[in-house]
Amino acid sequence: MFRREALEGAATRLHGRIILPAHLGHHLLTALYGSVAVAIVLILAFGSVTKKAVLQGAVMPAGGVVRIVAPATGIIVSDGIAQGERVRRGAALFHILSAQRDMDEQNPNANVGRLLIDRRASLQQDRERLLRLTTEKDAALGRRVTEFKAEELQIEDQIALQRSRVRLLEDSLKRTQNLVAANFLSPAQADTQLAQLIEQKQRLTELLRARSQTQREQAEGLAERTQLQIQAQRDEASISRSISSLEQETEENRSRKGASVVSPLDGVLATLMVSPGQHVTAGTVVAAMVGTDITFEAELYAPSRSVGFLQPGLPVLLRYQSFPHQKFGQYRGKILDVATTALRPEDYQANGLPAPASADMLYRVRVTLESQAVQAYGKSAPLQAGMALEATVVLEDRKIYEWILDPIFSMTGRL
Repeated sequence: MFRREALEGAATRLHGRIILPAHLGHHLLTALYGSVAVAIVLILAFGSVTKKAVLQGAVMPAGGVVRIVAPATGIIVSDGIAQGERVRRGAALFHILSAQRDMDEQNPNANVGRLLIDRRASLQQDRERLLRLTTEKDAALGRRVTEFKAEELQIEDQIALQRSRVRLLEDSLKRTQNLVAANFLSPAQADTQLAQLIEQKQRLTELLRARSQTQREQAEGLAERTQLQIQAQRDEASISRSISSLEQETEENRSRKGASVVSPLDGVLATLMVSPGQHVTAGTVVAAMVGTDITFEAELYAPSRSVGFLQPGLPVLLRYQSFPHQKFGQYRGKILDVATTALRPEDYQANGLPAPASADMLYRVRVTLESQAVQAYGKSAPLQAGMALEATVVLEDRKIYEWILDPIFSMTGRL
């Protein structure tokens, strides 16, 4: 249709293809943007976000702390025992003086304590005397019953012999009577044997009466022993009630004058919660003690906003205030258990904690320690009960893409 020349003329152009100039800056920007994109992808794929909780706490013995309470109301007087010292069981920690003491010293009956002690000693003597007399009487009655029992056995033997005699006389009398009836013997001989039989039967009756008498004596002796035990128990109960009443009066009198607070065990005075001159009421926690040769653990106190994610086995990083972590590092541990109930207000003082500033309650968290000592200047410094510490608990460690896709995971039920 078209001539070849026409087609060749249409294909011929007066200009070539457009070529854009490529500068070095364009290549650099392209490489930079590509690197940023790759970095973002790598961060999303391998990067993670860690959720942590910082908790306060203290080093505590694994076996717990023995809390010592004031036995009376009064003013603390120190006996020279300082916090952290080792004490023996029964050692006086401090004394509590009562304000009632001065009034008692001016009272004419100020020796009431001595009178109570004398009365108690007298009652104790009465108890010992009662026990001694009861034992002696019971032993005498026992011997008496034994003697009557032996006498009864002898009478039984005599009764057996006497019955044999009576049977023999009865048989002999029958034979004699038969001979008298046959006119072989005179009736006088039969009468003589009859008199002997009557005499022996009377003797048997006396023996039976004697046996009954010994049996009655035995029964009376056993009854007296029973009555003696009952009366002794009544007297013992009466004396015990009197002694208990005196002990209560003595305790009340002692509490009016004051009381000593002593160590209940061999151990270390971990915490002193009172100072000399301080007024305390009966039942107030005044000190805390721990035993010797024990294993320590960390006791953390978590607010309610953090306790929901805490669970046994989570790793913990511990920083002891006595050993700054910038110089001595951090120490590892694992959560052992988490309390399910919050601390009561009275527990704060018992654990040496200040009352929380906010209304947020605290929960106790126990942490096992990998090390029972701190390495300081090339030496091993053992942990001490009550050492304050700060801990970081890793609550959750998730990839960045998991956080981004969290709504989808939540809908599907995957964590």
